[in-house]
Amino acid sequence: MNRVLPFALDRHSVTLRCEYDTGHCDLRLLFPAPARDAAEAGERIRQLLTAPRECAHRHHPASRPRP
Repeated sequence: MNRVLPFALDRHSVTLRCEYDTGHCDLRLLFPAPARDAAEAGERIRQLLTAPRECAHRHHPASRPRP
């Protein structure tokens, strides 16, 4: 990935553009709840960036280390 840029913002999500040498894709990150105004949109973005996360692959049987 070459870079990630903010691309769009609406009351339900922020969209990031992921740029690669071969093209791009857009990644939409949904807010936990719709934002009513710009201040709430900022708060929703902060929540996305600071929320504790767990790797989705951690508990997948195929991703366990092989002995």
